[in-house]
Amino acid sequence: MDFFILVKIILILVSIVAYFSFQGDKREAESNAQKLLDNDEEGEIFATEEEVRALEKTHDITLPDSVPIIHANGPVVVTTLTTTGATAETLVTICGMKVHMPCSIFLSAETVLPPDGVARLAKVDDKLYVLAMGDYSLVSDVHSDALNDATVDAIGAGKRGKIETLPLEVLGQRDASDIERRYYDAPTQGKRYAIPMMLVFIASAYLLYGKDEAAGWLVSFGLTFIVGFGFWWRELKRERETYKITRLQGRVNEVVNNALEQYIRVYDESEAKGSVTFQLPGHWTKDIHLDTEVIFEVCNETQTLVSYRHTHSLERDIKVDGQKNEPYLGWMAGTTAVMALSLFFTLYMPHAVLSVDMLKNQQTVNIEQFSDWDGVVDRGQRISLSNAHRQCRAEMSAGGDDIDWPNFCSTYVVVSSSVPVDLMETLTPTLDELSTFEDQLSFPEIPFSQYSMLKLYASLAGNDIIAHENIADVRHSSLHAWAVWLEKNTERSDYDQTKALLLSLWAEAKEIDVCEAQCWSELLTANFDTEGQYSMLKSRYELGNLRDIRRDHVNKHFRDELNRWAEGLSSNELQSNSNTKISVTNAEPFTDIWDEVLGYGGFYSSRSAEGYRTALSDAESVLAEFQNSTLDYAVVTSVEALDGGKSIMLDVSMTEARFYSYIAQLGLMLLGVVLSIVFVVMLMKQSGRQDHVSRGSLQSSSSLG
Repeated sequence: MDFFILVKIILILVSIVAYFSFQGDKREAESNAQKLLDNDEEGEIFATEEEVRALEKTHDITLPDSVPIIHANGPVVVTTLTTTGATAETLVTICGMKVHMPCSIFLSAETVLPPDGVARLAKVDDKLYVLAMGDYSLVSDVHSDALNDATVDAIGAGKRGKIETLPLEVLGQRDASDIERRYYDAPTQGKRYAIPMMLVFIASAYLLYGKDEAAGWLVSFGLTFIVGFGFWWRELKRERETYKITRLQGRVNEVVNNALEQYIRVYDESEAKGSVTFQLPGHWTKDIHLDTEVIFEVCNETQTLVSYRHTHSLERDIKVDGQKNEPYLGWMAGTTAVMALSLFFTLYMPHAVLSVDMLKNQQTVNIEQFSDWDGVVDRGQRISLSNAHRQCRAEMSAGGDDIDWPNFCSTYVVVSSSVPVDLMETLTPTLDELSTFEDQLSFPEIPFSQYSMLKLYASLAGNDIIAHENIADVRHSSLHAWAVWLEKNTERSDYDQTKALLLSLWAEAKEIDVCEAQCWSELLTANFDTEGQYSMLKSRYELGNLRDIRRDHVNKHFRDELNRWAEGLSSNELQSNSNTKISVTNAEPFTDIWDEVLGYGGFYSSRSAEGYRTALSDAESVLAEFQNSTLDYAVVTSVEALDGGKSIMLDVSMTEARFYSYIAQLGLMLLGVVLSIVFVVMLMKQSGRQDHVSRGSLQSSSSLG
């Protein structure tokens, strides 16, 4: 970062020096011009009327009929001051004097300013204006502008007949074909889509480096790709602009073929010797016949050749020779490559960096006793352990409000002695309490003999009866137990609803119509030892709310106690008496085990208290076997200093096979980065050349006769 700041400061200083140097040269040139204007005596030479009118039109000034002129003979220097790549100001000097010329002269490849020579200058107030210099003439330039306008109008109208003052005749006009329309209204190269997308991909790779955030990848990479290429694709498939093609016959007087432009020139037949030009593909220039009557076609809007005799045509080039390539394909490929590399960087670079560290540290550190950890000092060291055990640690979920059970034990600490697993010991009192709760608040099934009698009676009456397991024996003692429990949990949001259901069942049991507050007191204080035990049969569907409340109570209390046990693992420090703390990441989590404990379908499924007891016993056995097994191999990912000791982080997933794989992937990624940079630079250069060659304007030039 310091290097880039230094470069930026140097560039700013260079720019400041260049600016003040330019301004100094400008003031000196203006001073030299002013000395000439002050000392030179007006002679007998004056500008012609045509030159005066040309000055007025070009520079938008008002002049008298007599404008004195001088001739200057000396070096011609053109200096430009640029800002952010664009020309801000141009200074032209002759013999060290500032002169004024049209800006368009410096943008034309046709006009060549001589290094030194005779210049014809007009003296207007305190300024010098160039009338002629080298092959440039202001009068011819103005004449060519008028000639351009007339030529554009004649070609655009498509009216048959000769074009005034030009050896050209309009033969007819037609609409451009679909291929020609796509050539002139070509699909965008896509730089305005590609470059922002590349920057987003690179920035996303930097921000998401080392983070396991699938949502971040999806939004930053996927959404950018879909939206960016969606807009791009819409532009590619849009309706192309319409163009008119005019057929001309006449003589071509000159062919110009240089590094910047390729065009044919047709001279004006008048004495002004102006000319108009039409651009054409460079490979056509060798077949152009000069001063011979030929037929060719021109696109009205761009003034470029569409066809020449029967030798060349754009449509034939595109169809047969493939001269017109789609410029957006390269940028699409480059953008996709940058996205792939950025995504690869985000996902694999942390592993690749660790692999490089492993490449630097080839030796393996053997850990036989806990004090041997003092020899672990570098990231990338391989660790071999013969006497080490594990203690699982519980991590919080992404929301931070619950234990991340699917990844339980993916992080653990290394300890010197076996770790007792007190899972059943810790949760047995809770399970006993919940089991008693279920017994007291349950509605048992009726004996099967009783169900058989009910089914027989229903059959004799021509009725059906629900299944045996769906019939509940609602005893008065169970309703009493529910009332006592509910009264201890009055803060529940469903308190009133549950109380109303219990009162309704109690009223039905007592065979009374209305049961209010006195019934609730009776239900709470009922003594079934003296009053006797009564019951009634109800469908379990009618008792659904009570069943759900009992199940949720069991699930909540069990899981709360299980969470407390898991949180306690992180607070226990069983690192012997050492000040070195060893943690392990990327271990295989016990997902299947905790799925069994927490019920089929994940954490929010439910079990009975006895079901939890059975699953928990199995989990304890597996967990004890894991924690008391030794750790054979690991790689150091970080070594950090602590107060009076250090913290070592190990990765048990980095096997030797993965090490070689990541090294190979890193090499491929670096190669891809280099190739992508070269590819994008080539695209930029190609785009620069395509942008430099303008095919969208009618060019004109003139020469001194």
